[in-house]
Amino acid sequence: MLYFLYGTDTNESRKKLHALLDSLAKKRPDAEVFRLKEDDWNEATFQELLNAQGLFDQKYIAVLDGLLECKESTELVQESVEMMQASSHVFLVIENNPAKKIVDAVSKRAEKTQEFAKPEKKKEFFNTFALGDALGSKDKKSLWVGYLEALKQGISAEEICGVLFWQIKNITLAMHTKSASESKLSPFVDSKARKFAKNFTQSELREISSALVDTTENVRNGEGEMEVLLERVVLNV
Repeated sequence: MLYFLYGTDTNESRKKLHALLDSLAKKRPDAEVFRLKEDDWNEATFQELLNAQGLFDQKYIAVLDGLLECKESTELVQESVEMMQASSHVFLVIENNPAKKIVDAVSKRAEKTQEFAKPEKKKEFFNTFALGDALGSKDKKSLWVGYLEALKQGISAEEICGVLFWQIKNITLAMHTKSASESKLSPFVDSKARKFAKNFTQSELREISSALVDTTENVRNGEGEMEVLLERVVLNV
């Protein structure tokens, strides 16, 4: 009899292994449990377990742990799945991440196969425009922390620089116009920009704009890394 448990969620697969062992222990209270792992692989022991059908009246349980991912044992164990299936003893095979062809081959012979896959973590969405809002609010701490988090999530410093420059341009337009129709911004963006304009002088906007432009030019000229140079601008807001 052959059971096959596998998957990257090792906590769940091993919980199932222990549950199976507990269930089998109730059905076969006198059954001895043998365990073979990669670090104590012994071909002779495996062969003895595999071919011992007629030698013992008392049935046993063999746990094969990680042997289908071990170079020394995988071929022999894979070749023996039909014998394990036909055995009057119980073979419990547990693996973390075996190759698909091995999974297919063993699953065909196993009385029961269960996969335990870790759910994929959803990539968190980072709103880069929140950095523009932090800049417009002159919230240096939120801007800096947000900048580091954006980089951590794989957003390029070039993209962040573009968002900050976009915000400064919007605030500048709002400062020099009277309405959204005149600034040519969407009503929502225009409204925000007019609110942020109260936090800056024209001189400050020019300084930040120049610093962002200089950052891009310096990187193009090989005079520094974008992440480092842009962080300096962020910290000087």
